[in-house]
Amino acid sequence: MSKYLPLIFAALLIAPFAHAQDDTFGLWTEAGITKRIDQHFSFEAGVGYRANDNLRSSSRFDFGLGINYKPVKGLKMGVGYVLIDQHNPTETKAHYNSSGNWNGFNVDHSFWRIKNRFYADVSGKIDVGRFSFGLRERYQATVYNAKHVARDKYRGVVSEDYADEKIYGEVDGTGRWYALDEAADDYKEAKTKQYLRSRISVEYNIRHCNVDPFASFELSNSLDHKFSIDKRRWTLGADWKITKKHTVTVAYVYTNGQDDDDEGNLHALSIGYNYKF
Repeated sequence: MSKYLPLIFAALLIAPFAHAQDDTFGLWTEAGITKRIDQHFSFEAGVGYRANDNLRSSSRFDFGLGINYKPVKGLKMGVGYVLIDQHNPTETKAHYNSSGNWNGFNVDHSFWRIKNRFYADVSGKIDVGRFSFGLRERYQATVYNAKHVARDKYRGVVSEDYADEKIYGEVDGTGRWYALDEAADDYKEAKTKQYLRSRISVEYNIRHCNVDPFASFELSNSLDHKFSIDKRRWTLGADWKITKKHTVTVAYVYTNGQDDDDEGNLHALSIGYNYKF
C-alpha cells in the first residue's frame, strides 16, 4: 500500500488550489504539554499565536485546556476549553436607506474580541499495515463577548478636490470619495456559534524513521444554519518525534470558507511543539 502514499498526499495538496486566486498567507504557531494521568486519562494544555493577511498583522492569541479519556485502544473522548483573543480587520459595508436605496458606506474600525470556546469530541483510529486511518467528530460552541467598535458613516459622493482634514474618504476602492457624515459607536452583541467539525485523517509510519507524514480533511458544519458546510480545511504535514517526550509538527494548512474562526480563504504554515510526560 505504501506505493499509493504519494498519490494520496498529492491529491490533498493540489485540491485547494482550485480556489487560491484571492487567498492570503498566514503563520500558525503553538506549543503544548500532555500529561498522562493513568492508563486511560490524560491532561493537555497549550498556547497559540497566529498571523494572517500575508503576515502583515497578528490575528489571534489563544490558551487552551483539555482532558482526554481512552476507554479502549483506538478510541478517545475529550472535552476542553479555549480562550481566544481574535483580531477583526477593518470592514467596509454598503449602507441602504429605509427605502432600500444605496446611500453610502459604514466603516467598522479594526478591533480585538474575546471568544470562549467549549468543545467535546470522539475520535477513532484503526491501523492497516503501516497506515493509520482516523475519524474525529467534534461539537464546538464559541461564545463571543460583547464589544463596542468605532464606526465611521460615509454618505454621498463628493469630489476629491474638496477632501481636506480627513473629513472625506475613498472607501470602496473605485476612486469615488464620500463625505464623513458621522463618527459613531457600534455595539456588537454577545453571540454563540455552534459547529460540528468532522475530520478524516491518514498517517504513515515510515520504517526506522522518526518522521511520520500525515494528511487530513475537515468540514465545519453549522448547527445554527441547518447543518450548512461553512468551511473546509486541508492539512498536509509531518510529526517529528525527536524523543519519546518531544515532538515537533510542521504542516501546510489551507482553509476555504469561514466559520467561528473567521479565517476566510487562507494558506498557512503551521508549526507546533508538544512535550509529553
